[in-house]
Amino acid sequence: LIASDHSIEEIRKYITADSLAYLSLDGMLKSAPRTPDQYCTACFTERYPISFTRAEELQLGLFETAR
Repeated sequence: LIASDHSIEEIRKYITADSLAYLSLDGMLKSAPRTPDQYCTACFTERYPISFTRAEELQLGLFETAR
């Protein structure tokens, strides 16, 4: 959650790290022990493995517009 309000440099200083970088989705999946299809990546890609009703889509939209 810290990344939603702070830059990489601010986070790096806060955690007193020498450097800070993010993995790409592909890089993250390659580093994991299982095959990519065994993970849900919806939080990163916004491609959810389920269907939503119209009401649920509207609720989800509230989160997306808050970004």
